[in-house]
Amino acid sequence: MPFCIVILVDPHALCEAASCNTFSEKLKLKSELVEVAPLSVIIEMDNETQVICLRKLKCKQNLLHNADGSARFSQGDTSVIAAVYGPVQAKARMEKVKEAAVEVIFKDTNGLQSCEDKKMEQFIRNTCTEIILTESYPRTAISIIIQIENDAGSLLSCVLNASIMALMNAGIPLKYLIGSVCCAIVEEDIVCDPTKSQEIACQSVLTVVFDKKTRNVIGISSQLGNVKIPVFQNIVKTARVAVEKVFDFYKISVQKNLEKLNNLQ
Repeated sequence: MPFCIVILVDPHALCEAASCNTFSEKLKLKSELVEVAPLSVIIEMDNETQVICLRKLKCKQNLLHNADGSARFSQGDTSVIAAVYGPVQAKARMEKVKEAAVEVIFKDTNGLQSCEDKKMEQFIRNTCTEIILTESYPRTAISIIIQIENDAGSLLSCVLNASIMALMNAGIPLKYLIGSVCCAIVEEDIVCDPTKSQEIACQSVLTVVFDKKTRNVIGISSQLGNVKIPVFQNIVKTARVAVEKVFDFYKISVQKNLEKLNNLQ
């Protein structure tokens, strides 16, 4: 069942925010960078102890004034900006009678699109369409614009996490939140959140997307190589543990923004 999040705001804060053109503009003036140090988790797998490491996570919302929602999300040196526009009246070619159309535009650092970029764009569109309550906005369009600032590994997971933060910032109703973790097989070891050099040296790369509500896998994208079933099962198990740190970061980031909101009064 869909759910709603209700935030209670002090009325004095709303009155003060009204002095700006929009309430979101007031929040933009108060936005700040939220970051957490590199994370590590120890798990038991196949009677062996394994350490799962994630690079430093950073996020800043409301950085684009003309967008309905935006976020810069970084995993280590990988940095992505996501902007959300809409819901707005859809163009005739993409209009859907009973639901909103979700459009994703993926822009690389050089402004060009490769076949791999097109594949990534389609995966992002399918994933976001699945979680957005599109039936709430028939005949409209919701656009998600992705701009890559730097690709230092685990790009797809960073893009998906940035998109979620931007959708939340825009107030788009979601069925549930998702979190994404990239895993690589490097010399028979599972490496979470691999760097670019690790991706080049690895045998295979998988990006796994989880539903925060049930922790079920809702999407998997293979960027390189083939994976045997036992190894695949271990990747999903490892990624499911690692994604908890991503969900924890979402919570920290939202709490920081709510603290800034309360400071408006």
